[in-house]
Amino acid sequence: MKPVVATAVWVTGMLLAALPEAPALATEASAATASEDSLRKPPPVANPWPDKVREAVVAIYPELFSTPAQAASVVIIALNGDGNVYASTKRPFTEQGGELTFQKTYDAVGVDMEDLQAAGGGTPDNLASVSGDQDIGWSYAETAAAGKTDATELVIAYGVLYSTVNPARPSALVRKAVRQRYGDLVRRPHGMICNRVTVFMTAAGMIARAKVDRLNFNEVQPATLSAEDFLALGVGANRLGPVGQTVIRAGDGTRLNPMRLLLINYAWPRRPTEAASQPVTNRFVSFASDGVATLAIVDHYFPDEFRAPKPTPEAWLLLDHAGNVVRFGRFPTAGAWGQMNEFIKSQFPGIRTEQSAFGEIGNAAGKTAMVDFVWLTRDSPIPAPAAGGPVSGNH
Repeated sequence: MKPVVATAVWVTGMLLAALPEAPALATEASAATASEDSLRKPPPVANPWPDKVREAVVAIYPELFSTPAQAASVVIIALNGDGNVYASTKRPFTEQGGELTFQKTYDAVGVDMEDLQAAGGGTPDNLASVSGDQDIGWSYAETAAAGKTDATELVIAYGVLYSTVNPARPSALVRKAVRQRYGDLVRRPHGMICNRVTVFMTAAGMIARAKVDRLNFNEVQPATLSAEDFLALGVGANRLGPVGQTVIRAGDGTRLNPMRLLLINYAWPRRPTEAASQPVTNRFVSFASDGVATLAIVDHYFPDEFRAPKPTPEAWLLLDHAGNVVRFGRFPTAGAWGQMNEFIKSQFPGIRTEQSAFGEIGNAAGKTAMVDFVWLTRDSPIPAPAAGGPVSGNH
């Protein structure tokens, strides 16, 4: 019997774009019965990877930390899920351009962003997660424009793979084969339900067997993916090599270009030199977050949100470090979520923020809304309550 966990999923548009994660979904909750605890949404768990990345870069490129330092450089590094180095490269600073959230950054180390559970970068002392501190907001171009290309400058871009990836059997081959055969299944989730394909590959990277179904996140999901998940394809465990999961997606999660998804479970044939297939963490379960709290908060502070016309400016909420909503409102215009931190800081001068989450959420009826969350640091001043109540805003 495989262990199971219940899931309630809510994932931001930014995570969908930068950290390949899960569908932007949430379970239903009632504002009328919302308790204080149900209206609390703590910030995302702190990113554990910067320390491991720094250690790896120091070990591989000690000359970059010598005195005097070498010429300004960019290090691009990918770690396996166990923390060991998958690949890395070093370039002169001036040869690298573009923001670290672009796929072309990770092309340099031969990984696809769909295989990354985390991605980020910055200077050695401040490796912000792409899903974390929005105050960083740096890019190579911005750093160069600021004149920070002297001999002491080092910029690091990193990605962390979900598991240990075999370069000869990347999930990019799986996505290519599935897209060719099942591209019409890349669709918007309906409420809590997403299309899913389970495939058994050939050694040449073609689909040998496949099954199409739908994954309902309202239901309890297995904690792992294992050989059992491929029995319905008529493939015995003795024939299975590495198993894994990936996602085909289209759209950027905005109202004008909503996210479309196809979830994929895959298995490669076992090679004579390989051990039996081992279970891996169910990536789709690991995406689960506090969807119940998310929807309870939206229902409580924006009760008409799922009935609002699509051009309505996005809702935003400012939360303290414990996850309590301290202010809320709407942006001045639709489509302003790209500047949410700047806008909120302009409304409450002196605050310090540490995490942001934004994107499309959905309820059980399949209705969607764009909502933005920003968390204050533990030591940030708390904005004074607005007139008329303990919690209010530009709503």
